[in-house]
Amino acid sequence: MNKFLRTDLATESIPCSKKISTKDYEIKPFILKGFEVIMVEIKSKEAERISQREIGKYYTIVIGRIWQKNKEASNAKDTISEIFKELLDKKEKILIVGLGNKDITPDSFGPLCIENLRKLSSEKSTESSIYMLTPGVFAQTQINLLDLIKATIDITNATTLVLIDSLASRSVDRLCSTIQISNAGISPGSGIGYAQEKICEEAVGVPVISIGVPTVVSASTLVCDALSILGLKKSPSTLNTLLTQGIDFFVSPNDIDAVVSSLSRLVSEAIFDALK
Repeated sequence: MNKFLRTDLATESIPCSKKISTKDYEIKPFILKGFEVIMVEIKSKEAERISQREIGKYYTIVIGRIWQKNKEASNAKDTISEIFKELLDKKEKILIVGLGNKDITPDSFGPLCIENLRKLSSEKSTESSIYMLTPGVFAQTQINLLDLIKATIDITNATTLVLIDSLASRSVDRLCSTIQISNAGISPGSGIGYAQEKICEEAVGVPVISIGVPTVVSASTLVCDALSILGLKKSPSTLNTLLTQGIDFFVSPNDIDAVVSSLSRLVSEAIFDALK
């Protein structure tokens, strides 16, 4: 994969809309409650190398501009909840962590989901013990994120870790219009080139489910796509030098504040319903 085409989405790492099953990976598109879902399972180290995605299952739910379609929100919530429950092994004690910086709107999806979950938990009860954490980012706390999560798991004796985070896409069309749910863990910041230690079952000792919404796309990705459309297979040397030196930025929709607010409510309600 072109190193300037940054993405956190498995469907963009192995782009295919047809059903495929091999010893290395499986792709299974299907419709659930009216929404397109694409399941990508990375099975082998070879598929892991090619896709640059960890071994595990990745579900991408295509929700479109759901925040503009109130009538479809209920079905979208049920779709997210059903996929989440499929990956959830134990729900006795759940630690839900909202990753990201609440003060930066495109990065605030995780913290906003935790806020909404706290409100729901205070109003209704579930069969599970739910613990919630908004750890902020290293620049705010100077505490290693993985160490903080491991310590919290030890304190709460959580049996499952749920991570909620903003993601990066390599397609403008997928910005805020898809939701990825996975059991393969997550490397916070990987989509924008600042990957931290991977948070996965091997690292924390309990199953990990991650839920994310792409809220940004790299400007270098947009440039590379534009060049590809023009038939240029390789970036001009000057542009390549600029991108290599890190002179890049990320863009998000102009209504990102309203979109993230709406999607955080949708996802938090879906998670809460799954834990009933």
